[in-house]
Amino acid sequence: MGLTASDYLTANLPAIYLTDGNTASFEQQARQLAIELKKRSVPTTTRFFDQATYPTGHEYQFLLKIVPAQLTFKDTLHFLEENRTR
Repeated sequence: MGLTASDYLTANLPAIYLTDGNTASFEQQARQLAIELKKRSVPTTTRFFDQATYPTGHEYQFLLKIVPAQLTFKDTLHFLEENRTR
């Protein structure tokens, strides 16, 4: 059995912000990665959207006219401010 990304996760990682779209994307893998990071006490912030309310595709965050992208942009600024000295 080969190594997975989880095999490389340690508490020494910096704070991480994860988001992904929920349509034709990798949301489930991102959610699982967040779980694994939190198990290892890595400060982890996530932003995922309910598909029924906000269907989002991969790289949705660059479509700044849509609400999910605007929320993610605000999250990103907040995350960077909170973690700039870590």
